Amino acid sequence: MAAGSLFGCGGASQAVSAKASAHGEQVKGLAGGQVDALPSGNLFLRVIGFSQRPMATFPSHKHTPGFVYVAAGVQRLHSQGASPRLIEAGEAVFQPSVFHTHANPSTTRPNRWYFIALWPTAERHAPLVSSAARVVYESSDLDASTMPPGPRVETLRLKRHQPQRGASL
Repeated sequence: MAAGSLFGCGGASQAVSAKASAHGEQVKGLAGGQVDALPSGNLFLRVIGFSQRPMATFPSHKHTPGFVYVAAGVQRLHSQGASPRLIEAGEAVFQPSVFHTHANPSTTRPNRWYFIALWPTAERHAPLVSSAARVVYESSDLDASTMPPGPRVETLRLKRHQPQRGASL
């Protein structure tokens, strides 16, 4: 079974469309959050991968809103003005633009997680916040004029595709 993520605008949902299930797809809503407005100018999608050793913590500055998706291990995310949240493997949370801290509370296992967000093109070459970070994916520039201005809800969904019968690898 292949897995992929879909980043888009709309409400977070656990629903699977009839069309998707007819084609052997499963769609699961992972997280969603309100964004007051997109950054000005052109944008790009960036996925940043992180790996933290056991008991490691690092603070993060205020940056573009996006999603924290934990692929392995566990993470404790503590955002300014909110209670700490424990995110386990396969789960995601929406991270608003506030100061926050990423911690691996495990005493024995490293964790692996991703931050997925739309960034202003002007920040494409800005240094990453941690030596534990690496860019996993960056899109080409997206034309912001095709996206309606104003508030929006961003969602992260996991989409699984069943292999086609008779397909060879």
